[in-house]
Amino acid sequence: MVNIILSVVFAFLIALLSTPIMREIALLLSATATKNHRTVHNGAIPKLGGVAVYLGCLGGALLLFSLQGFPVESGRMLTGLLIGTTLMLLLGITDDVHELNCYEKFAIQVFGATLMTLFGIEIRAITLPILGTLHLGVFTIPFTVLWIVGVANAINLIDGLDGLAVGIVLLATITTLVGGGLGNNMLIIALCGVLLGSLLGFFPHNHHKATIFLGDSGSLMLGFLLAILTLQGARLPDGAIAFHIPILALALPLTDTTMAIIRRLKKHVHPFKADKLHIHHRLLNRYNNHRQAVYVLWAFACICQALALSFYFLNDIVSVSLLIISIVTLFVLVRRFEILKVTMCEHYSS
Repeated sequence: MVNIILSVVFAFLIALLSTPIMREIALLLSATATKNHRTVHNGAIPKLGGVAVYLGCLGGALLLFSLQGFPVESGRMLTGLLIGTTLMLLLGITDDVHELNCYEKFAIQVFGATLMTLFGIEIRAITLPILGTLHLGVFTIPFTVLWIVGVANAINLIDGLDGLAVGIVLLATITTLVGGGLGNNMLIIALCGVLLGSLLGFFPHNHHKATIFLGDSGSLMLGFLLAILTLQGARLPDGAIAFHIPILALALPLTDTTMAIIRRLKKHVHPFKADKLHIHHRLLNRYNNHRQAVYVLWAFACICQALALSFYFLNDIVSVSLLIISIVTLFVLVRRFEILKVTMCEHYSS
């Protein structure tokens, strides 16, 4: 445990100290987010913050494994994880600098997710409360790819306010770490630990008003990494995934992404067309307060984590009952206080 703590601190320091360096590099490369019809910041903000988070994670993991090694049976998964996250980082850096089109980005994401199945990272069976276990069979690879690509894009889309995505990833990582701890999975504890350390090191530079953004280099990489960690953290002894746990841990970004796709398709707009109608945009429009909008969404994410963790400590019937009560309560609050009501025009990028 001492080695893990040292690695977490090392990851924190690397991310904390490398972020200002990446900010200057991003400015030199003109990898900046400029104001347009769907952004909420002013000026040109550097976008390569994800590189600092990646370096923190990599440095922390290398220190840990040099101190105590890692289980031989985990080597295949770790190799896949390193290759996949590096690929997403490079994809994000390229997009931050040169702005790839949506088809190029999507194709590389699918390739990266498919590649992970060759390293044993796949969803062969899922277990749901009360319903039992469902074996996916021939749908194993498509379902795994859909999950990884879906989560990566969900984190990318929720990254619209200062510190929002970092906070959501941090909370979901804590839930995964707790699950790993309860399952005595030291590898998940270690990986989640260095990720937390790196995120905490980056956060001081990213909270409102942010001096650097994650960029696609960070949001895609973190989403990709989180998709895999949440699966491994919820893996049962028989190999099945307790799928309700990662779904709840990532409920906010997944819900926002699903709503965005449905909204765009209903308006006969391409599902990859960016708009300014995400949940965080709507809350910002209602409260006209950046920090308040972020805090509301962090609070919602905390509730989701609590519901996910309840399945570890309570029986399924009680947990499902709490989930239903929470959904109904949330629906009533949203309708009662018109939390998502907007008066702005609906804008889509060309």
